[in-house]
Amino acid sequence: MKEFDREWEYRKNDKSKNSEYKNKLKFKQVNDSYYDSQPVFSKADNIDRRSFAIGTHIGTNSIIYLDFDRLLQTNVGVFGNSGTGKTFLTKLMLSDLIHQQAAVNLIFDLHSEYGREAALQDQQFSTVKGLSQMFPSAVEIYVTDPDSIFRSGVREVQELYLSYDQIEVEDIKLVSRELGISEDSLDNANILYTEFGKKWITQLFNMTNDEIQIFCDKKRGDRNSIMALQRKLLRLDNLKNMRDVLPHNYIHQLLRSLEAGKNVVVEFSPQLDMLCYMLMANMICRRIHIHYIKKTKKFLQTKAQSDTPRRLVITVEDAHHLLNSNTVHHNIFSTLLRQSWKFYITLFVVERYPSRIDKEIMSELGTRITGFLNAEEIDAMFTDVASNQSLRYMMSKVDSSQQALIFGYGVTAPVVVQTRVYDAKFYRE
Repeated sequence: MKEFDREWEYRKNDKSKNSEYKNKLKFKQVNDSYYDSQPVFSKADNIDRRSFAIGTHIGTNSIIYLDFDRLLQTNVGVFGNSGTGKTFLTKLMLSDLIHQQAAVNLIFDLHSEYGREAALQDQQFSTVKGLSQMFPSAVEIYVTDPDSIFRSGVREVQELYLSYDQIEVEDIKLVSRELGISEDSLDNANILYTEFGKKWITQLFNMTNDEIQIFCDKKRGDRNSIMALQRKLLRLDNLKNMRDVLPHNYIHQLLRSLEAGKNVVVEFSPQLDMLCYMLMANMICRRIHIHYIKKTKKFLQTKAQSDTPRRLVITVEDAHHLLNSNTVHHNIFSTLLRQSWKFYITLFVVERYPSRIDKEIMSELGTRITGFLNAEEIDAMFTDVASNQSLRYMMSKVDSSQQALIFGYGVTAPVVVQTRVYDAKFYRE
């Protein structure tokens, strides 16, 4: 990577070496000549200070660097139609984050594209390395369907099982809309938890209708609400990684990996149950949020450098499942996106359909990197952005593959780049 960057530095436009950083989502009118007089990205000699060469300017062919420290101060959205290279672009940035140890990463991988070897786009018999192959001592893969993975011959992964006694009422609240559970049923879930503790779900499953009635008479519960809760929670039995009881808490193990500085990829089953994705992502991130609040409070009290929380980047693929208007205001991600800057957490939202993401949530994405989109998605991309006519003009220059418009907090002014390619040349040592 250093050789690659030195080669680009040789070709770099000298005029791009003096710039000041501005951090607003409000822009001047922008056209090609703007870049001839006002270069806007990190200095080349900052490359050892956590900067990343994301690509070349499509007009001047000069190298465009992103400053990770600035980029990670707000949440990041990576958008583009299928086949435009948004996943590979995300892997480029994650690779350099790991390489430079700028942050520890948690990646929710729905399509087995990040952790392990993956097919190269448009090349049937070519593959590219996964993050665990590039950084074998720094990346761990947790899988929700170990049997499927092991049958394919892969062994370098860790299981991620879940048991009923590890699920709290707050976890069920975060996926209540997905399960169709009402507020009344959630109130009664609290009554069950008060009575049975960690075994509340198992006890509920074993209760007959008569036992539910007796329980309600004693504890002032609502029979219909508890019966509905019992029926709805039975959907959890269909999850491949669900168990009645486990001797080991795998989520705690995953959190310890992150705390130790390991980068974690959570890989879901090829036959993905969306409930599994939503439940696991919410349970893991809810516990991360609690942990980082404690860490931040301790740091603010002690002011000791050793207590500074390690920056965490959470990458969410197909983010509309978690961030749509019907779901996001009930789950942990609404809180994470709004409070991330307080607690050293940055979200990378990777999505094909910006229009399916809640508008308020879109406004929390301080930096946006977008490949080619159709008209409807472009409208959603720029709804909350000032000077969007200038951005629309720039967006019209983005080709269908391996080009992206970058704008927002992480850059001084918008720019269209030809992105680097995630291939053997990129990660060759």
